[in-house]
Amino acid sequence: MYTKPQGYVPTLGAYVRSTVPLAGAGAVFAAVTCASTSLRGKDDKLNYFLGGSAAGGIIGVAARTFRVGVPVAAFLGLSAILYKDSKDNGWKLFPGVTHRVGSFDHVSYDFTLQKSHK
Repeated sequence: MYTKPQGYVPTLGAYVRSTVPLAGAGAVFAAVTCASTSLRGKDDKLNYFLGGSAAGGIIGVAARTFRVGVPVAAFLGLSAILYKDSKDNGWKLFPGVTHRVGSFDHVSYDFTLQKSHK
């Protein structure tokens, strides 16, 4: 928060100004991708590119400048193509993470009876 808002209401406003456009971009990505898939009758990478580009456009509108919107739209469109390719061909850009309940060193504090004792 580089603006350093003073008080609770300006701080809440700063959070809203940053999170609402991102949530809107996610919703627009899903809506445009689904609509283009339905209209075109094909589930291919072009639909994901259109959705990513539309999401980038939402971020550009929130920033109120083409200097942000056009590059972000291109980047998100290309990223969406990579995501669709990873879904189609079964590869992962980032390694999988196993989620566990507890703290970072949960193994040290695991007192269940089912734990294997070595």
